[in-house]
Amino acid sequence: MQYLASQAHEGATQWLISKATVFDLWLRYLPRR
Repeated sequence: MQYLASQAHEGATQWLISKATVFDLWLRYLPRR
């Protein structure tokens, strides 16, 4: 059970990082348009 919780947390963290990266790039390139 601990393993599953750890895996879920890892997956959520990776998802948040990827979303934050896309959002950061979006904010960077948006003002140039």
